[in-house]
Amino acid sequence: MVRDIYANFNIARDGQFTVPFSASVTLRSFDGGIEGTQIFDVRDIPASLRGVVRNQFTNIPDAVGGGSYNYDTFQVAFNKRFTGGLFLDSSFDYLWRDELRSNTASTSAFATDPLAIGYFQNIYPAVSNRQSSSNWQARFSGRYVFPYAIGVGTNVQVQSGWPWARLISATLPNAGTLTFFEEDINNNRADTVPLVGVRADKAWTFGSRKLLVMLDVFNLMNSNAVSNFTLINGANFNKILAALQPRTVQIGTRLEF
Repeated sequence: MVRDIYANFNIARDGQFTVPFSASVTLRSFDGGIEGTQIFDVRDIPASLRGVVRNQFTNIPDAVGGGSYNYDTFQVAFNKRFTGGLFLDSSFDYLWRDELRSNTASTSAFATDPLAIGYFQNIYPAVSNRQSSSNWQARFSGRYVFPYAIGVGTNVQVQSGWPWARLISATLPNAGTLTFFEEDINNNRADTVPLVGVRADKAWTFGSRKLLVMLDVFNLMNSNAVSNFTLINGANFNKILAALQPRTVQIGTRLEF
């Protein structure tokens, strides 16, 4: 758990998003073009607060949980080294998350969950900026050594895609342009990411020295699961930012002395 998180925000606007406003937003995407116009019932600040800025580092308001986040993980695992050269190692994890999610998304090709954790002053009461979501991952690896020092191993990792929602920007008469979630993030899930790797190796011993020749294949199934894409509504929404690298073969040697 995390408690008493603070943030930098305009405290003059805290609790002041009370003025109803119908924001007309054009929904469009990179692969689908213009999908149409949707009306969002958002909240603006009073005209008297237009241009008033009192940014301050302070505790997150109690109305959204006061900066308290909860994480619960369940794990089951098994590993065993058998006589005869067989080794197995496996685990499964399931994580429940309850936290404030940021209204910005990373566009890095290396981000595996682009939605950061953080507080923002939400203008769309239909969807809270406190979000409950879940993730899971499974892992299995094994190795067996045959006669004549021939080894075969595998490593399998499967991870659930991250939860996400389209980020909508609306321009309000008094508060300006602000961004919010179109829906709860747990309604959508990015691609499940499977990674399968295998290795075959052969060892030779020369006195106190050992020579090992290895053949590795990474991403054996040649999965092209998307690992990140643009979440911000507009001409680039749903544009792929990163996907798994294709199947790769590697040959290597190792000399131990």
